[in-house]
Amino acid sequence: LAVLAGLATNLAGVARRGHAPTALPRALAEVSSALGDAYPATVLVLAGMASVGSSEPLLSARSLATPALAVLVKCAVFPLATRTLALALGPLVSGAATPTETLDFAFLYGTLATSNVALVIASCYELAPKTVGLVAATLSLSKLVGFPPALASAACLRPALPSHL
Repeated sequence: LAVLAGLATNLAGVARRGHAPTALPRALAEVSSALGDAYPATVLVLAGMASVGSSEPLLSARSLATPALAVLVKCAVFPLATRTLALALGPLVSGAATPTETLDFAFLYGTLATSNVALVIASCYELAPKTVGLVAATLSLSKLVGFPPALASAACLRPALPSHL
């Protein structure tokens, strides 16, 4: 619905003025803003509800090995691999950012916790309940262990603030 509203707004602007409008109409902008403001809270509530009981498989040492290895790879290897890939690709948009900022962003992006979308995808394939539980446990452990490195990376890579602020 939002895509169609945006397309209709752009087409109406092109028909009237010969070019697309630079801003959304006020009524549409207010509705979009209200929906956008409500989205993060809704996602956090749903993610919390989906995570209830997901750390239960981590209580036995035998089933902890696979999630621990996956989290170690995600927290240690993935940020470095993401930064290396960004370095190999070079600047994708000329003048968008300095090379250092692009590489820092790639590293920081690599430290972010894995989304619960992985659990939704695993659930769609009708895997064994034990396997889905293992995916849920890995995601829980990833969020718990992955947050401090992400916070530390963000603090270390924060650009200097302008002097007038």
